[in-house]
Amino acid sequence: IISGLSCYAISILLWIYALSKVDVSIAYPMISIGFIFNALAAWYLFSKPLGLYKLIGIFFIIVGVILISRGI
Repeated sequence: IISGLSCYAISILLWIYALSKVDVSIAYPMISIGFIFNALAAWYLFSKPLGLYKLIGIFFIIVGVILISRGI
Protein backbone atom coordinates (compact mmCIF):
# COMPACT_ATOMS: atom_id res chain seq x y z
CA ILE A 1 0.00 0.00 0.00
CA ILE A 2 2.85 2.36 0.86
CA SER A 3 4.58 1.86 -2.49
CA GLY A 4 1.29 2.40 -4.34
CA LEU A 5 0.61 5.62 -2.46
CA SER A 6 4.18 6.75 -3.07
CA CYS A 7 3.82 6.18 -6.81
CA TYR A 8 0.56 8.10 -6.77
CA ALA A 9 2.17 11.02 -4.91
CA ILE A 10 5.03 11.10 -7.41
CA SER A 11 2.57 11.09 -10.31
CA ILE A 12 0.71 14.05 -8.78
CA LEU A 13 3.95 15.99 -8.43
CA LEU A 14 4.92 15.20 -12.02
CA TRP A 15 1.46 16.25 -13.21
CA ILE A 16 1.71 19.59 -11.39
CA TYR A 17 5.17 20.12 -12.88
CA ALA A 18 3.90 19.30 -16.38
CA LEU A 19 1.01 21.73 -16.00
CA SER A 20 3.43 24.47 -15.01
CA LYS A 21 5.25 23.96 -18.34
CA VAL A 22 2.44 23.36 -20.87
CA ASP A 23 -1.27 24.08 -21.24
CA VAL A 24 -3.71 21.52 -19.89
CA SER A 25 -5.22 21.19 -23.39
CA ILE A 26 -1.91 19.71 -24.52
CA ALA A 27 -0.83 17.90 -21.36
CA TYR A 28 -4.07 16.04 -20.67
CA PRO A 29 -4.21 14.12 -23.98
CA MET A 30 -0.65 12.93 -23.36
CA ILE A 31 -2.04 10.81 -20.51
CA SER A 32 -3.53 8.51 -23.15
CA ILE A 33 0.01 7.42 -24.02
CA GLY A 34 -0.21 5.38 -20.81
CA PHE A 35 -2.76 3.12 -22.52
CA ILE A 36 -0.16 2.29 -25.15
CA PHE A 37 2.48 1.46 -22.54
CA ASN A 38 0.00 -0.72 -20.64
CA ALA A 39 -0.96 -2.68 -23.75
CA LEU A 40 2.67 -3.18 -24.76
CA ALA A 41 3.71 -4.18 -21.23
CA ALA A 42 0.86 -6.72 -21.03
CA TRP A 43 1.94 -8.15 -24.40
CA TYR A 44 5.62 -8.30 -23.43
CA LEU A 45 5.37 -9.36 -19.78
CA PHE A 46 2.23 -11.51 -19.75
CA SER A 47 1.93 -12.66 -23.39
CA LYS A 48 -1.45 -10.98 -23.79
CA PRO A 49 -2.44 -10.86 -27.45
CA LEU A 50 -2.30 -7.59 -29.35
CA GLY A 51 -5.09 -8.14 -31.83
CA LEU A 52 -5.90 -6.07 -34.87
CA TYR A 53 -8.43 -3.89 -33.05
CA LYS A 54 -6.00 -3.11 -30.26
CA LEU A 55 -3.31 -2.17 -32.76
CA ILE A 56 -5.75 0.05 -34.63
CA GLY A 57 -6.72 1.70 -31.34
CA ILE A 58 -3.05 2.29 -30.48
CA PHE A 59 -2.56 3.81 -33.94
CA PHE A 60 -5.46 6.23 -33.41
CA ILE A 61 -4.15 7.23 -29.99
CA ILE A 62 -0.73 7.99 -31.47
CA VAL A 63 -2.23 9.99 -34.35
CA GLY A 64 -4.50 11.90 -31.98
CA VAL A 65 -1.67 12.81 -29.62
CA ILE A 66 0.48 13.97 -32.55
CA LEU A 67 -2.33 16.11 -33.95
CA ILE A 68 -3.11 17.69 -30.60
CA SER A 69 0.55 18.36 -29.80
CA ARG A 70 1.00 20.14 -33.14
CA GLY A 71 -2.14 22.21 -32.58
CA ILE A 72 -3.97 20.89 -35.63
